[in-house]
Amino acid sequence: MKVRVTRFILLIIAVFSIALLVVHVYTRKLMDNVVFMVSPSSARPSSIGSKYKEVRVGQQDRNFRAWITLPAVVKKNNPAVIIFRGIGESLSDWIWFQKMLADSGIVSASFDYGPPADTLKAKGSSRLKEVTDNVQDIIDSVRLLCGPSLNLFLLGHSVGNAIMLEMYPRINAPFVKGVILCNAFASIKAWSVYHHQLSPAAAFFLPDYYDNTRNIKAVVQPILMLHSKTDSVNYFTDALRIYMLARERQQLVRLIPFEGYGHNYIYGKDHVDYWAPILQFIETFPSYSGPHPI
Repeated sequence: MKVRVTRFILLIIAVFSIALLVVHVYTRKLMDNVVFMVSPSSARPSSIGSKYKEVRVGQQDRNFRAWITLPAVVKKNNPAVIIFRGIGESLSDWIWFQKMLADSGIVSASFDYGPPADTLKAKGSSRLKEVTDNVQDIIDSVRLLCGPSLNLFLLGHSVGNAIMLEMYPRINAPFVKGVILCNAFASIKAWSVYHHQLSPAAAFFLPDYYDNTRNIKAVVQPILMLHSKTDSVNYFTDALRIYMLARERQQLVRLIPFEGYGHNYIYGKDHVDYWAPILQFIETFPSYSGPHPI
């Protein structure tokens, strides 16, 4: 009798373990389908007078498009920024922000998370490893322009922060000088719960991929955070949570709060008030020293 009971318990444990594995794999694929959606881009940087270079990275049948916006004169010591965009954002949405960077002597690259065919689909087809490999290729392309002693910054917006931090440990870029988080959520699972996309009971059983509160711990460079207190998509309390966790670990972090700005304010035309702290962070990174109060 005891042997049968033991076997039954072991069977239940095995079935439960397999079920959890299936849930983890399916959840990760589902999240990748959402965060790696590709939006069509109608306006090119040249339409507003920006100098840029379009590059294709990835496999021939799955090449991704990247727009590298350039200063009028490209030098071997130009700093550079890789931009990780949010869901529903296109390359065209960021052309004014990239123009501002170029006018300040900074090279920047924005990129699609999937092949052009994905613009016709309701979900993305890429997986994290593919996108990570392509980001590495984009960094290599930027390094060819700016020289081997590249001063590179990673900038995420909205869900782009989660993508950036999830792949951060896998990016082979020892020349990354700083990480910039704009309007970040704490985790995609918590976001789904407080926006009533997922019940707390269901969330309890799901893995928490794209968790910024966990992944921020891996960052060894100085961190700049920007967040509006009136952001109705990703709440300011999420930014505070990430910030305080970084402070507890004695990471070099600063949080810049704003009043009255919408979630996508960063990439609007001439939004210099939001851009100024980013420029200051990039231009003064060698003298950055210690955690700053809000």
